Amino acid sequence: MQMLDSVFTFHYPPRLREIFARLTQFGAVFANLVSPAIILYLLAGSIPDLLLTVWGGLNILLFGIRVALSRMLYRQAYMPHEAVIPLLKTILAATAFSALLHGSIIWIAVLSGIDDLHIFIVSLAVVSLSTGAVSTLVSLFLFYLSYVLIIMIPLIAAILYHGGDLFNIFAFLLTFLTASIIVASHRQFILLRDAIAMEETFKTIFDQSADGIMIMEEDHFTDCNEAFVSMFRFPSKEELLRQGPTAIMPRFQPDGALSMEKMFAMIHRAQAQKENPSFEWLHHRHNGEPFWAEIVLRKIYLYDREVLHGTWRDISERKQLEAEWKESRIKIENLNQTLEQRVADEVRKNREMDHRLLQQSRLAQMGEMISMIAHQWRQPLSAISVTSGLLSHKAKQQTLDFETSIELSDKISGYAQHLSQTINDFRNFFKPHTGKGRTNYDEIVAAVLEIINVSIVDNRIDLQTDLQCHDPFLCYPNELKQVLLNLIKNAEDALVDNLVEHPFILIQTYTKGGDFLLEVHDNGGGINPQDLRYIFDPYFSTKEDKNGTGLGLYMSKIIIEEHCKGTLGARNTPEGICFTITLRPGSL
Repeated sequence: MQMLDSVFTFHYPPRLREIFARLTQFGAVFANLVSPAIILYLLAGSIPDLLLTVWGGLNILLFGIRVALSRMLYRQAYMPHEAVIPLLKTILAATAFSALLHGSIIWIAVLSGIDDLHIFIVSLAVVSLSTGAVSTLVSLFLFYLSYVLIIMIPLIAAILYHGGDLFNIFAFLLTFLTASIIVASHRQFILLRDAIAMEETFKTIFDQSADGIMIMEEDHFTDCNEAFVSMFRFPSKEELLRQGPTAIMPRFQPDGALSMEKMFAMIHRAQAQKENPSFEWLHHRHNGEPFWAEIVLRKIYLYDREVLHGTWRDISERKQLEAEWKESRIKIENLNQTLEQRVADEVRKNREMDHRLLQQSRLAQMGEMISMIAHQWRQPLSAISVTSGLLSHKAKQQTLDFETSIELSDKISGYAQHLSQTINDFRNFFKPHTGKGRTNYDEIVAAVLEIINVSIVDNRIDLQTDLQCHDPFLCYPNELKQVLLNLIKNAEDALVDNLVEHPFILIQTYTKGGDFLLEVHDNGGGINPQDLRYIFDPYFSTKEDKNGTGLGLYMSKIIIEEHCKGTLGARNTPEGICFTITLRPGSL
């Protein structure tokens, strides 16, 4: 359907109508003068002179009509479709009548009984007209199709009527040839139509672009659009192209370089195709007014010639704004100098506030630690109670021998030492830092797991470790332990509160790009995406109904990012949430 629409239509682009009007004048010379003269010469003496005279006269008349109509179309090619269609229909009628004259001459020859050789030669002359018409009529394909069919159908019919094996084969070949040239010509028409549409599209972009566009060949301008002419305030495009690059730039650029030398360097870079240089350039308009432009040069091929395509954009306003911004920046810097003391005071207040928040966070952690101590003491105390009860029972039953008493007393002593060691572990854990110490992630993870492992085991949580970073670094070990403990404790709470069926916590360490990373993953379901961006804010807690303080993650971020000069981030994963500590050894 789309192909038929492209064939049976009078709505052709103006450029195709212009090409058709220009070429059909030459086509009329061959179709209505040269070819009829040859045919008349071949048929002279074989057909009555009066008939040949009338046939030749009609061709001459059609030549005049077709030339006149083509000239009219050339003048009206760019008028609206509706205004041109009557003229196109008239031209189609004249073209069809011209084809009919050539299609009828072969019938006249056959019916007149001329010899086979002359019939064959006349047929070839008519065929050459139909094939040659592609160069003059194909831009309006309906005209070409009508011309070929009106010529070839009577020709093939006449040859078949004449009969004979040789002419029957000739008719078959002509039928195949007709179909082939119609298909090939339609493809040529599509290519021509699309090429013209593309050319007009780019011409529209070129002419109507808001930026100035220039085409340069060697060291001179060959074309430009109206925006380029308007940008430089020249009275006409011709005058600008005549004067060339030297007329639109000062002798020197602001950096002291000669404008032409610097411009030729940019042109050379673009021609070498190493890059499409983009740069700012000081120009002056035709009246001498200076202005800044941003230029982009690129090498292109135009009609098999290597040229430079340049885009100019007036950035005078932007330069003015930049100058005003620099001036404002200087004023702001001067103002900042008077505000330094106020800023210092505010920083001191913020640090005091952070210190208070840190103390609150530690108190909250102390509460959790007391709970952990009680949890860890429960089993040793129970064991001490059982052992002492057994010792008392055997003494009362007078079955306590020396070896048993030593064994049971040693057990009680071991349990007591375990309790004492637990106290030491927690006391060391909360010692305030007095300076940086050398440690690594392995030591940090081991110390924290020693504290929290009993609680993790009791809650039947699968604690997994994948420790790939063993490099030492300087930091505040106790503060880093508190951060890791807080992250693991949060994961444990989430797993217990959400009643996860197969809970796990994964601790990973690795290096990436010179940074030391520690990640804590869990499968506790993650955090509401709307809350995720607030979790490091002070007093924000997702556990308010469980007496959450909202300080743990806030202070963890302060410790990592201000004390350790690293980063602490969080992201949801398909299973839960992942907290990432990133330490940069060079900044510790």
